[in-house]
Amino acid sequence: MKGRKRNKAKKERFYSDIQFELLFEVVWNIVMFLPRMVARLISNIW
Repeated sequence: MKGRKRNKAKKERFYSDIQFELLFEVVWNIVMFLPRMVARLISNIW
């Protein structure tokens, strides 16, 4: 029983870590993308 609970907890933590990593990657890409878009917009206007 304890082994199954540990395995389940490991799997849940693993999926939680993966979700956190994916969310972090998406947010990081958006944060890095916005300044470039603003710079391109400004350079195109002028």
